[in-house]
Amino acid sequence: MTLPEKIMLLRKQKGWSQEELADRMDISRQSVSKWESGASLPELDKIIKISEIFDVTTDFLLKENEGEIWEGTMVQTEGSEMPDVSKQRKAKPVSLEEARSFLEESEKCGKRLAGFISLIIVGAACLILLQGWIQYRPFPALKGTVGEGVAEAVFMIFVAIGATGIVLNGIKLSKFEYLEKEPILPEAGIAELVKEKKAAFEKQFQFSVGGGIAFVLLGITPMVLLEGLDDEWINTCATGFFMGMVALASFLFVSAGIVRGSFDKLLQEGDYTKEKKTVRNKIEPLAGIYWCIVAAIYLGISFYTNAWDRTWIIWPITGVLFGAVSLMATALSTKDSRN
Repeated sequence: MTLPEKIMLLRKQKGWSQEELADRMDISRQSVSKWESGASLPELDKIIKISEIFDVTTDFLLKENEGEIWEGTMVQTEGSEMPDVSKQRKAKPVSLEEARSFLEESEKCGKRLAGFISLIIVGAACLILLQGWIQYRPFPALKGTVGEGVAEAVFMIFVAIGATGIVLNGIKLSKFEYLEKEPILPEAGIAELVKEKKAAFEKQFQFSVGGGIAFVLLGITPMVLLEGLDDEWINTCATGFFMGMVALASFLFVSAGIVRGSFDKLLQEGDYTKEKKTVRNKIEPLAGIYWCIVAAIYLGISFYTNAWDRTWIIWPITGVLFGAVSLMATALSTKDSRN
């Protein structure tokens, strides 16, 4: 799209005549007519004024889409549809080499990330078992606050290792962050490659989801069967076993989910459509604050009550709440874009 075409497009989207634009520019209508016909081009100061009037960048006005792709919604103008420049965003080109590198890195980091998340859950299981062991099967060397301190120290070691691994994996994938935040224009052949890999991965994804659900159900079974027993140590062991099964399920869910998500990012499907990227960019700062507060509340309550076998319920509850808020934000944003 050339500069004359853009000036005409912007003017029509505002519903202005050439004379109205000329009045705002403090020039003659004939000058606007010459710009739009390509008979002459506006001087630099006029281009700057045009960008201010229509709230677009000078880059958008001057570059004729060479090396840049602009995407946006369509608006009805004088009986025909035209790109809505006011809602356009620059799409980042993605090469085949970048796509291959991203898919490989996602698979590697996905397994590592899943492992570190599971490690933190295993740490919680160890904490529950150690506290139960100290309380119900006491040893002279691990009594009272000494024993509780040892259990909490073991848990914090697991958390430290897991959290460090999660951060380092996030840094490795940070160079591909634009795929989930910005509109992209994949190079020819990428869509076919990704669709082929996604189809091949589908069985493994279903197996991982099914296996994860099976581990969770297996972990719940002893807790249900032994609920009537009046033996706190056995009940504690059942809780620890459940947390261990949750750790295995989390590994399957997270590793498979990250690989599946890498396909959706390149195809801009599922949670990574252009509309959902816009919503994510809006709520992401709030999400960071939200989860920091949740973590602080969880640790504060857990250390104060020393009820680690029960306080973990905070995470699924806050997760469901956050998911509900995200869905509401997505619905409202989609409604606004349609309007």
